[in-house]
Amino acid sequence: MAEPQRLRASVCIPTHNRADILRQTLESLNHQSVSRDRFQVVVGDDASTDRTLTMLQEFPANFDLRWAPAKARGAGAARNAAARLATHEVLIFLDDDQVTTPDLVAAHLEAQERGGIVAVQGDYPLAPGRDRSGATLIYERARST
Repeated sequence: MAEPQRLRASVCIPTHNRADILRQTLESLNHQSVSRDRFQVVVGDDASTDRTLTMLQEFPANFDLRWAPAKARGAGAARNAAARLATHEVLIFLDDDQVTTPDLVAAHLEAQERGGIVAVQGDYPLAPGRDRSGATLIYERARST
C-alpha cells in the first residue's frame, strides 16, 4: 500500500519597502528543519519602491521562493496576492519582520497532519529592534476569551 501524500506548506509574507527586514525573515526560513520540498515561500510585494525586488531576485534561498506584485492596496491585498500564487495545501502567514525558529514549518505541518486543526498560532519573535507590544496585547485578549 502506498504511503499517504504528506502535506506541504506555502509561507505567505506581505511586504512594502522593507527589504532589509524581509531579508532577515527569509534568512531564518533558510534554516527550517523540514525537507525543502515540503514548503515554499511566497512574498506579496505591495508596490515597493526600495530594493525589495532586487533583494528577492538575489536572495540565496534554499527553498522555492516566489513573489507576487500587489498594487499598493495595503498588507491585506499583498497577503492575498501571495496566497493566490501559493501552490501548497497549507498556508502559513507571516509578517515581514518575523524571524522564524527552525521548526516553524515542521510544527505547522505536524499539527495539520494530526487532523482536525484549522488554525495554528505560535510565538512570534520579531527582527531585532521591532516592537510587538500591541500585538502581544491583542494576543493576550484573544487567549482570555
